Amino acid sequence: KVTRKQTFISNAKLEYKLHKNLKLSVSGGYSAFTTLATEFNNSQTYKGYPMLTNTKGVNGSVLNTSRADWMNENTLTYTKNWKNSRHKLNVVAGFTMQGTQQKRFGFSSMHIPNESLGISGIDDGLPDSMSALLTENYLMSWLGRVNYSLKSRYMFTFSFRADGSSKFTRDHRWGYFPSGAFAWRLGE
Repeated sequence: KVTRKQTFISNAKLEYKLHKNLKLSVSGGYSAFTTLATEFNNSQTYKGYPMLTNTKGVNGSVLNTSRADWMNENTLTYTKNWKNSRHKLNVVAGFTMQGTQQKRFGFSSMHIPNESLGISGIDDGLPDSMSALLTENYLMSWLGRVNYSLKSRYMFTFSFRADGSSKFTRDHRWGYFPSGAFAWRLGE
């Protein structure tokens, strides 16, 4: 059995100050994975030796798998302090996307008549099994968060997130997730 794998991974991030209180951040990444697995069992191997328990005889298989993942995140962050930092405000708004594509194609055959060809003779044998898979899915999100602090003693947070997935039907593709919190620091 021979398995060959290739992997490629990349990431990048950029930040840009639009204003003294406003920052844009853009990041992304891409990863690709490829695997090619071949197996050839000639008459000298346990899986290819002619015997009563081996109904496939000389056999072989090829399986090619690939997967690609990508993502992109974009956020705007606004920060403001005033009245000697008695009031602090932090607002974040963002949009993210990510996706995955996976492919798998394979073929196996048995009773290969000319074993001297090795895996190259797989097409001369009797078809045993085939596999094929192609899947794609995507995620998209909108997000926002507001943090407010008064005298570093009272803190308020409100967040909202909307997530959409291609795995669900159109009528149920999006979920909405609001949240809020209040904190009071007793020691301040």
